[in-house]
Amino acid sequence: MKKKLGHCGIDCNILPPWSIGVPQNIYLEDYTLVQPHSNFVIAGGRVFIKKWTSLSFNCTIVTGNHKPTVGLNQRIIERLHINDIEKDVVIGEDCWVGANVTILSGTMLGRGSVVGACSLLNKSSPPMLF
Repeated sequence: MKKKLGHCGIDCNILPPWSIGVPQNIYLEDYTLVQPHSNFVIAGGRVFIKKWTSLSFNCTIVTGNHKPTVGLNQRIIERLHINDIEKDVVIGEDCWVGANVTILSGTMLGRGSVVGACSLLNKSSPPMLF
């Protein structure tokens, strides 16, 4: 699996089972750890996990989103990807992400941040966020 990733640094681990949409859009720096049951829901965006960072069990990272629309057939829009918005997710150096965390598109987690279990991240955060 590591050979399919966009980049995999020294001593990186993605422990199975996991679900990865587009492995070539995942970039892991040195000494990163992704615990089992993690999900990477990726279509066009990329995921960057910087060195010394750990993601706990059952984390989900989503790089896609949709523009809200009213009065249009959602099934057609979804199939044609008309309203898709893909943005990168960047998790900074030396971060710890707790179990069952969901990180949405466009989020940048600052260096040294700690994210508590069952959190939802939908905005960027400064370094050393606890």
